[in-house]
Amino acid sequence: MRPASIVNFERIVLLLIVILLADAVLNWDGLRAAAAQQGFGETALIAVYAVLVAVMLLLLWLIAHRRSAVAKWIWVLLSLAAIAVTIPAIGSALSWPLPALLMQVAQWVLILLSMWMLLRPDAGAWLRGAGGAR
Repeated sequence: MRPASIVNFERIVLLLIVILLADAVLNWDGLRAAAAQQGFGETALIAVYAVLVAVMLLLLWLIAHRRSAVAKWIWVLLSLAAIAVTIPAIGSALSWPLPALLMQVAQWVLILLSMWMLLRPDAGAWLRGAGGAR
């Protein structure tokens, strides 16, 4: 049986994906304009989101169902990178519309919670195979 930390990790990541996609839908015009400034079209933007969600789901499955410690550390490193990339936006975030600000804060909190769940002792033991049946 999977420990509570792994079950909660799975729930947190699924909620994170939902919020990520909802944020993209609500802020689509701004995302499209930012992509256009970089020379990318709407198709490229959709592809980036599709790849991002696919990678998140793959890592989720590898961690929560295949007990991959390597995937765990990849998740932690990518999560830290995601937070580091958005740190420069913190200063301007206070001027964002309230829904966009709340969604960004929710994403930061969920990313941190997901890492915390993976770094708990019961998750570590389970990922090493010491936590009972899959």
